Amino acid sequence: MQRKVTFWAAGAALGALSLAGCGSSSSAGTPSAATAATSAATTPAEATAGYTDAEACAWLKQNLGDLPDTEIGAMTQLTLGLSTFFEEHGGLEHADGYVLDEALTRGCPDVLAQALKKAGIKTFGNL
Repeated sequence: MQRKVTFWAAGAALGALSLAGCGSSSSAGTPSAATAATSAATTPAEATAGYTDAEACAWLKQNLGDLPDTEIGAMTQLTLGLSTFFEEHGGLEHADGYVLDEALTRGCPDVLAQALKKAGIKTFGNL
């Protein structure tokens, strides 16, 4: 039962954030710090994803310390944060947790492992 509630809460949070972002342009044209810190060269996988491995790692490293100590809290926070991350990197059509897992595995596997453990999940594809 807890898993159903967990996924429902995470899904509801993602849906609400996605709808709230419609029509807003608070940071249009302003590159994020992670974007500015990465090089222009991207791999084919990065080009398809809409973000580089370094951008994904920078985002996760920046947000890892802010995750709540509960699994449901961490999952919800990650879902909300990733919704914003994907919107800033090509839109929700790039919101594929498994592709994100691959990028983080290439770029910062230790940080990925910490985040997944804190959220009690095996992959971002579960969000």
